[in-house]
Amino acid sequence: MGTGIKMRIRTKMLVYILITSVGVLALIGFYIQYRTYKMAMSNAQVIAKSYAEKVANQIKSELELDLGFSRSFAHALHGYNKIDSQTRDSLYFDMAKSLVSNNPRYISVWYNFEYFAIVPNYDKNYGRKSVSAFMEHGFSKILVEHKNVTGDVLTSGYYKAKSSNQEIILDPYLYTFDGVNNYLVTSICVPIRKEGEFVGLAGVDITLDKFVKTIEQIRPYANTQAFLLSNNSTIIAHTNPLNSGKNFTEIYPEAQMVQNVTGKVLRGDTHNFEWEFDNKQNLFIVTPIKIGNSSSHWSVGIIIPYKEITIEARNALLSGILVAFLGIIVLGIVLFYVAKSITNPIIQTTSLLNDLAEGDIDRSKKLSISSGDEIEEMAISVNKLIEGLNLTENFAREIGKGNLDAEFKLLGEKDILGISLIEMQKSLKHAKEFELERKVEEEKQNWATQGMALFGDILRQNNDNLKELSFSIIKNLVDYTNSNQGGMFIINDNDNNNPLLEMTACFAFDRRKFLEKNLEIGEGLVGRCYIEGKTIYMTDVPENYINISSGLGKERPRCLIIVPLKNNDETLGVIELATFKTYEKHQIAFVEKLAESIAATISSVRINIRTAELLAKSQQQAEEMLAQEEEMRQNMEELQATQEEMERKRVEQEHFQKELEEDLTLLNALMENIPDFIYFKDENSHFIRISKSMVKLFNAQKPEDLVGKSDFDFHTKENAEKFYTEEQDIIRSLKAVVDHVQHEKFEDGREQWVSTTKMPLFNTRGEVVGTWGISKIITDLKIAELKAQECAQEAENLRSMVSTHDGEYKAIVKAIDSTTFLAEYTPDGVLIRINEPLESIMGKSTAEISGKHHSEFFMTKADDEISYQEFWDDLNKGVIRQRVFKGSIGGSRLTLNETYSPVLDNEGNIEKVIAIAVRG
Repeated sequence: MGTGIKMRIRTKMLVYILITSVGVLALIGFYIQYRTYKMAMSNAQVIAKSYAEKVANQIKSELELDLGFSRSFAHALHGYNKIDSQTRDSLYFDMAKSLVSNNPRYISVWYNFEYFAIVPNYDKNYGRKSVSAFMEHGFSKILVEHKNVTGDVLTSGYYKAKSSNQEIILDPYLYTFDGVNNYLVTSICVPIRKEGEFVGLAGVDITLDKFVKTIEQIRPYANTQAFLLSNNSTIIAHTNPLNSGKNFTEIYPEAQMVQNVTGKVLRGDTHNFEWEFDNKQNLFIVTPIKIGNSSSHWSVGIIIPYKEITIEARNALLSGILVAFLGIIVLGIVLFYVAKSITNPIIQTTSLLNDLAEGDIDRSKKLSISSGDEIEEMAISVNKLIEGLNLTENFAREIGKGNLDAEFKLLGEKDILGISLIEMQKSLKHAKEFELERKVEEEKQNWATQGMALFGDILRQNNDNLKELSFSIIKNLVDYTNSNQGGMFIINDNDNNNPLLEMTACFAFDRRKFLEKNLEIGEGLVGRCYIEGKTIYMTDVPENYINISSGLGKERPRCLIIVPLKNNDETLGVIELATFKTYEKHQIAFVEKLAESIAATISSVRINIRTAELLAKSQQQAEEMLAQEEEMRQNMEELQATQEEMERKRVEQEHFQKELEEDLTLLNALMENIPDFIYFKDENSHFIRISKSMVKLFNAQKPEDLVGKSDFDFHTKENAEKFYTEEQDIIRSLKAVVDHVQHEKFEDGREQWVSTTKMPLFNTRGEVVGTWGISKIITDLKIAELKAQECAQEAENLRSMVSTHDGEYKAIVKAIDSTTFLAEYTPDGVLIRINEPLESIMGKSTAEISGKHHSEFFMTKADDEISYQEFWDDLNKGVIRQRVFKGSIGGSRLTLNETYSPVLDNEGNIEKVIAIAVRG
């Protein structure tokens, strides 16, 4: 017996409920505070990410605008190889100057070309010409530089763009405009490609101070720090301007050491983590900025102190504690009066429950309480209990009498007693149903056992006649399974190259059907069943697959079963049954099991039949051998007489075979190596052999992949029909088609010209068995011909234009010649001739200076031997060089702006160098 403290119910209610309420309120307060903290953290991350993504998108749009500008500029330079160097420089210089003057947001607009792309016969993979357009004192200017002439600088941004052959944004670097202040700038670069190969680079230079204001506006919480990082983690902009231009690792070394932020920025990863900074916990968020197709990602970072995030949550906690304390006081007063009103009705209810515990369920003892609250509901529940116990007692009595269909309504979802009684009722019913099912299953088992015994006798009959055995099996199987019709297909492999499924028996409506039907392996459902080796069971038979006919009409069967005949994993045939009814599972299992026995029997029968055939054949051969033995003796003398003749023919045959092998070797070598397209086709224009060169043309792996295919598999229908008609005409007329040029347009827009010669193909008996032909793609030749025609027309137009303006051009040339100094040199720097203005200032004629070297007149004290030699080496490479000459000529002090241009002959070799100079 318990010895705990006994209290009145009123006291218990006050004590327990108040303690519980305090505990619950404390748990709720803790939970709310925890959830508020989590929500504040979650909201902070969402807000910070939103700010970071918004700023990232703003910066991305700015940079992609510049990247698009650079793409357009690079695209405009793609025609560089279609114009001569002087025209190219004139056009591209003007273009760059126009772009930089019309777009003040750019420091400079520039482009670079690799020497091998613009200098004929230059065979090195380094060296480039750099052209930059920039603004100075309100005017656009051009700076031309020749760089990397001795090799690429592997650490340079240009080499990075060249090696990747992709769009790239270079890491920020410091640049000064006025020689005093340094500005953080970057270059946005787009490769110039020719047929996918890197030939140059174009782009713009921009300042990065425009992003400072954008970063300073990121203030989701007080004391928030924000910054913009480049791909190498240089801080482009920071809420603290003193940090701009520094590396991330320099400002936040602890975060870099633990989280490897620079590595994630380099890969373009999004990263969030907690981090202690300045003795405070902070939320750190890094969001990547992917710019166009560039692999160089930038990132936006935000650092938020946790203290600023949770300040509202702490204020809410203090308010909640005060409200909870006042609520507990009010709750205690209310509980006192409620407990008093509950006590009296409980005593009455307790008395009745004691009677129920002793088994007294008399309906007359129901409670009558009308307090209108839970006490009244408790009384109603007790009354329901009395009523429910009486109903349960009546139901148990009916079950005891054997009335298993008696109905009982549960008092509720948790009426355990009622549920137990219903479960007992269900168990009794299930036992009865199980007994009935067991009897049905025994009948099915007996049916299958009797069937196996029946077919065991059938399979022992007709072991020497496969068709009679097949008919006996299918007839009895149709009858035994109550099918409407059935058929048996046995594999016929007499022709190893073309095995067939042969129908050996068919039975329908109690009559034998004499049908002859052969199916290819894989043909129809029967062929598929043979290949897969699995049963096919269908209750929705395809239309027109099979029909069951009788005197009253024709109808499609409802159910179809096709079972493979397998013996030791070898499929020997297929059984097909059809019925208007639906096969039950035990019938399907019976047919599948029977199929194994049938397959074993068929295997034995086929062996017996083949053994008998072989025995008969061997007997026949023995008789034939006896007859032939005498004949052989008679023929021995003839054979001996013809032996010498046979030996002679053998030698001739070996010689012929050797010649044939040599011819075949030559043909194979021709078919393997000839660049033209050789092909042989049968009478239906299907390929029977092709040259190796056609494999790539038709995107195949090897020549054998194209055997059996036709032009309809590779060309448009219109062209394929034209080729087919042409080849059929050759077969009929025996007339060859020689050097016929055909023009074809493909669906992807490509055009192709082909020169084709086709001839009839004869066998050794002189019969036409197809066609053969040689085709050669002359697209380049044809396009060159068309272009030559266009160029001829353009030349004629230019000739007409020149003749019209000949006088005008001569006047212009004379005016230029009178104000410009011109000299011609050999590639070694030896003077050939000078014009009149230069003769005037030098005081010498062309005859006097001809044969003398450039260095005698125009090499200054500022030129050292190495740079002077590099100057002439560049000219011999085809590089245009510019320089400013300051020195004395003919006793006069002159400053000349000189341009030296190599002149190429028809073979691309340097023929001479022309120097043009004007006074500086």
